[in-house]
Amino acid sequence: MTYKNNLLYNSLELPFYWCQTWRSKQREVKQWRVEKVPYGPQRRQYALSISHKEWPESETRKAAIYFHGGAWTFGSPEQFLPAARLFIEAGYQVIMPSHRRLPFHNFAAIYQDLEQLRDQLLVGTEVEVIAGMSAGGQLAASIGWRPEYWSAAGLAQPQKLILCGAVIDFDKMNLALGLRLLAGKPGSPTYKFANPADQFRIARSLPERHLFVHGPEDGTVAFDQLHGFYVSHKDQNPGFEKLWVKNGTHLDSCRWMYREDEVGERVKAFLQK
Repeated sequence: MTYKNNLLYNSLELPFYWCQTWRSKQREVKQWRVEKVPYGPQRRQYALSISHKEWPESETRKAAIYFHGGAWTFGSPEQFLPAARLFIEAGYQVIMPSHRRLPFHNFAAIYQDLEQLRDQLLVGTEVEVIAGMSAGGQLAASIGWRPEYWSAAGLAQPQKLILCGAVIDFDKMNLALGLRLLAGKPGSPTYKFANPADQFRIARSLPERHLFVHGPEDGTVAFDQLHGFYVSHKDQNPGFEKLWVKNGTHLDSCRWMYREDEVGERVKAFLQK
């Protein structure tokens, strides 16, 4: 552990991160077709559908779903549009969902949003990749490790899951206010339903391939909770891949949305396999 491994240091990186993300957005979005599609009546119940302007609008492509971070409270798909870049370069249509937020809506409500998203927008779409950063990683894992989420709508379970700086095991984390608001009391039904690690253990089937990206100096989402999960399950899951970002803080897991780096190259290679 170094001076980087604390919430204050990781939080002080946010303004630069947001600035670089905004600058990347100004460059990339000119090449893309971005459509805002509602899946429910509440203003947060929508998703962005993103594709390249050079692709024929009538063309059907495999899809990647990306969930942005923000502690289930902050940010929007529009703010994190550059995260679509690597997926579009790999030929995927990208779906970036929004959902109802803490503190007024807990995980039970958010999961209802994910079900509405599926029923309204995903039926008839071949989703091959699910990815997420931070709190978005928890959402990505929550549907990636739930085959029943997909089968309920007659959809195939996606086979590629990318988790960057993700919240995976509530039991190994400091139960801060946001996590309490999301999942409630440890051991409660909502807590177990929301905890990806609990869902992983009971999943009837899993994606064929996983990529876990995390920085050992992450002072926002503890590295140990993901590292312990990976070590416990990697031998039984040959499709597990990891990238521990050297000296990486929380945001280093997802700077690939605005720059070329080791993480981005690894994500590209993962998508191409």
